[in-house]
This record gives sequence, C-alpha cells and structure tokens, in this order.
Amino acid sequence: MKAFSKFGVVPFAVGDIRTKDEIEESAVWQRLKENDIHELNSTISRVKFSPVAPYSILALSGLSGAWIDGKTRKHSFSFAKAKTPFTTCAFRNDGVLVALGREDSTVDIYPVSNHQTLLRRFKLNSGVILGVAFSPFANELVVGCGDGTLHIIDISARTDIKKFQAHSDAISAVYPLESGNIWVTSSHDCTLKVWDLNQFNENTSLSGNKTKELPEIQPLSEIKAPNPITNIVLKGSRIFAACGETVFVVDIKSKAEYVINFSAHTRPIVGLAIVRSNLVTASADRTIKIFDPSSFVLLHTMKIYNDITSFDALPDASAVAIALTGGIVHVKYASPEITETAKAEPTLTMPANFRVFNQFVPNKKLTGWNRELKQFNFPEALDLVLKENDPPLIVGMLDELDRLGKLDIAIAGRDQESLKPILKFLVENAVNPVWSHVVLKAIISVETIYRAVIRDDPLIGELFDHLITVIRDELDVQLRASRLVGKIDVILNKAE
Repeated sequence: MKAFSKFGVVPFAVGDIRTKDEIEESAVWQRLKENDIHELNSTISRVKFSPVAPYSILALSGLSGAWIDGKTRKHSFSFAKAKTPFTTCAFRNDGVLVALGREDSTVDIYPVSNHQTLLRRFKLNSGVILGVAFSPFANELVVGCGDGTLHIIDISARTDIKKFQAHSDAISAVYPLESGNIWVTSSHDCTLKVWDLNQFNENTSLSGNKTKELPEIQPLSEIKAPNPITNIVLKGSRIFAACGETVFVVDIKSKAEYVINFSAHTRPIVGLAIVRSNLVTASADRTIKIFDPSSFVLLHTMKIYNDITSFDALPDASAVAIALTGGIVHVKYASPEITETAKAEPTLTMPANFRVFNQFVPNKKLTGWNRELKQFNFPEALDLVLKENDPPLIVGMLDELDRLGKLDIAIAGRDQESLKPILKFLVENAVNPVWSHVVLKAIISVETIYRAVIRDDPLIGELFDHLITVIRDELDVQLRASRLVGKIDVILNKAE
C-alpha cells in the first residue's frame, strides 16, 4: 500500500490560493468592526495617531488641527487656527509635543497637554512644508521644505536653525533611523537619500537669529525612483516609498540598493504604515492593502466606501484612522467583545489535559494519549484521540500538537487507512465556529503534506473534494454576509 508521506509545496487552496499568513492577517483586520465617524470642515490632509496611550488622533483639516480624544473617542478641541492651511504633523516619541507644518513655510510646536499655548514658531521661508519629524534622541526637529532644503532646528534654542540643499525639488518625507543620527529623505525629484546628521558639529551651529547656510553636504547614499516619491516608511534596513500607484523598495544595509518596484494600487498611494510587522498601503482607489514586507505577497484587502486622502494605524492593528474626501475621518476600532471572545475560544479546557509537563491529570481516561505525548509518539497520540470520536477532545489534541510545533509530524507519514479518520473529522468540523481556527491549521497541514498524492486513492480524493466544497460554501456565505454588513454600515453612516 502506498504511503502518503510525500510533501507538497502549494498551500491549502479554496478558490484563490491563501496561505496561513494570509488567513491569520485577514482575521486580525476583520476585527475592526467598531466605527466612529467625525465630520470636519474641509478636506483632510493628514491623520496621525499619538504614539502614547490613549492614542488620540490629530486630523489636519484646512486651517485647523482637530484633536480626537482617544478615551472619549470624540472631537474634543482644535489647535489654534492658522493663516494658511496645515500640511503635515509629527509627534515627539513621548507624545508630549506635536509639530505642525504649514503651506507658508511655518512650523508650530505645541504641548499636547495645552493646545492653546504655542511653544515655538519657526518661519523658514523655504516653501511648503511636507516632511517633519522629531529626532528620537535629541531635542531637534528635522524639516523638509518645498524648495528642497532640509532644516535642522534645535527647539530649545529658539533661533538655532541649520539648513542645506538636499534635493532639487520639494522634500516629501523625512524619516530617522533608530540611531537618531542617520536620516532618510524622499522628494518629488524622484530620489531617496540617506544622510548622516553627525556632520553638523558645533562649528555649524548659529547663536544669532538668522538661518545658518551650511556648506554643500553629500549624502551617504542615494537612489533614483521611477516616479516622484510622496511618502516613506522604514522597517529594519528596508525603505518602502510610495511612487504613484507603486511601492518602490530599497535596502540600505550598506548603501541604497534597489530591491523591487511593485504595483500596489490603481490610483496614487496616500498613506503608508508598518503594522504588525507588515506593510500597509492606502490609496485613492478606495482600498487599504496589507503586504508581506519580505515576499511582497498581498495578505489582505480592505475596501472603503469613499476616496481616501490620508491614513494611519496603530502598530498592533487595534485601530486605524482613515481620512476621506468631504472632510470625513473614519476611525475603525477592534471590537472589545470580539477580542475577548477570540481569547476565550474555543471555550474548552481540553488542551490543558494534553500538556506534557502537567504533573496532575484530572481524568484517568486520558492516560493513554498523555503517555504517548510524553514519549514523543505524536502520531500515536493523535490516533488514540481520533478513536474516541469526541470533537472537543480531538480539537484539544490538535491544539496541543500545534502548540508544541508537532502538528505536521503527527499528520505526516500516513497511509490511506490512517489518513481517512483525520479527513473525516476535518470535513465534519471545518466550519464549526467554536474551533474552526484550530481545525483550519490541521487542514492546511494535511493539504500541504499530501497534495501531491491526494488523488491516488478514490475515497481519499472524494473526502478531500467534500472538504473543499464545505469550505467553499462557508466562504460564500461569509462573503454574502460581509457584503450585507457593509451595505448596512454605509446606510447607517450616511444616516448619522
């Protein structure tokens, strides 16, 4: 009899091919079911989360900066109105200060705790300000301006401003590396450049009230992009740059080296973020997409009901802020009820019964498979539980095997007869909402291991076809339900 021990390489597929990472990432973003809608007076140029709890949101809307309180989730105040529109903003790492850039080349710095008090104002006379960021470890602000100059401002000295010509066109973003001295700038001149701010020593500082013109500064490295760059984010040594509808990827381990330029959207990208170690892009094409930053595989897509003008998200994906045309800020939160339910499911105590390090086993009936687990006989332990024909018990074993990292070992190396009980159980329990997240891991394992030989036995092939049909039907039901929920959500939001 032929043994089913040959490994395949294609992940479990129903309709479109979906990997385990895609399934898990989709589940995370689908938790964002609580919606808050805030209507402001004019088009929103930027939304930004505060880096500290309760993670309030700053939305720049024309001449005002609206503050959405993270505790009350309501628009609590606005920063003092400016004479010209706000264009960009940045929080200091401790969340105490916020810098606001404007079209008239002015930078205002406010203490977050007192929005009526203007702490500092710097008039740079260098065109519209699009990029601004605080230094991670110094009391400095780095500002990129419309004329291509980069300004380094000592915010404690009031008048100490240093600048140099960094680009030939407007600087769209400035971003510090973890060291705080190495910075990356992007520009509408289609270039990315890496700078060492240690070049600015005491001799280049200024004690008067005029801006210090620095000698020509050379970047550590630079690279040309195919289109003007509007935004950048960093993850490790990789830079992800928004170039129209594409993402331009550069590695800067030693010098700036091109990695890939991949198409992400059908309209310009208006927001980039690193969330749960993945790359998130938002576009005017009304979609938000999550990509694996290493393989550039699309993991999940969120469809939005209006054009997006700006986007930000918390690093753990517990909340996202989406600016929409018409002055709308749509904030989506992970539902606490769903989060608590996810932590509690499956509502079983069964997995604890299989813990091989437990000294006390409350049920003597479990001695057989516990003994096999302790002897590292993982296939035998799974077989013993399958014979009980008790779904909670089997789910408990699958969950424990997955926790130990031995699920593939327990499932591999089987012939037709020993594989049938597993497939039968998966068919009967694949869409049970209580433990489907555990069963799905076993389905992926079975398909990955036996895909190459699954059709060698008619009965095995029939069971697997049945499994695919069950899951496809469930996905179809969920798709229809999600579309209905989306339509209801749009109607309710319009009603508000």
